[in-house]
Formats: sequence, C-alpha cells, structure tokens
Amino acid sequence: MFVTKPITSKMIKVCKTTETELPKQYLKVLNGILGLTEGEIELTSLIISMYRKYGADGLREPYLSKFVFSTDGRKDICTKLNNLSTQNLGNKLKQLVDKGVLLQVDKEYSLNQTLLPQPEVTFRFELVDDKQG
Repeated sequence: MFVTKPITSKMIKVCKTTETELPKQYLKVLNGILGLTEGEIELTSLIISMYRKYGADGLREPYLSKFVFSTDGRKDICTKLNNLSTQNLGNKLKQLVDKGVLLQVDKEYSLNQTLLPQPEVTFRFELVDDKQG
C-alpha cells in the first residue's frame, strides 16, 4: 500500500510491507529504472532474500555471493521457482547481468549491492536542454 504525502517540493511515498515481501516490493518500486519482467522480479527478490538471510547469519562477501550462487544455492533457487531447470536459471542469471542486477567477474555472480533494500530511497533528476538530449 502506498501513501503519497506532498511536502513543499518533495513527494514521499510510503510503502507498508512485511519482511518477507520487502525485496519484491522494493524491486517493484525501482522497476521503472530496472525494467525487469515479473519473472525477473521473482528471481531477483529470491536472491535478495537469500542475501539478507545469510547476511543476518553473519556471512559476508565474498563468501556470501559464493554461497548464494553455489551449486546447492542454485538448486534451492530452482526448487523455489517451481522446479526451474538449471540451464534456464543460467540464462536468467545472464539476463540479470545484462540489466545490471547481477555482476559477473571471472564467471562468478554477485548481487549489485545497490539493490539490497534500504529504508529510504531518493531519486534525483537532472534536467538537460532538449537539444542536448
């Protein structure tokens, strides 16, 4: 649920959500920028949830990404996404790299850390001359 509160020249949108739904709601708010499909939102929100869970257990980078994208981590993702095939998962991960959601260095994936939910997000628009585009 969104509530809009106009304050002088700012617009504040408050999204009330549960801890479980936070990653998906966060991505939906950012999706105008990210351009994700519904399936990509589902996959990315699951990856974010895994990062948050294992991070809360004390796991830190670079081990956190290695754990999430390990063979067992990928199997877990496939199971939670209605038995998605591992080959199809590989294709979807590549699409997320292309969209900047995931990073890939030396064939190892990691989540773009800017996508970990924050309590507050600010957007800034810089206006340019229409002729400069």
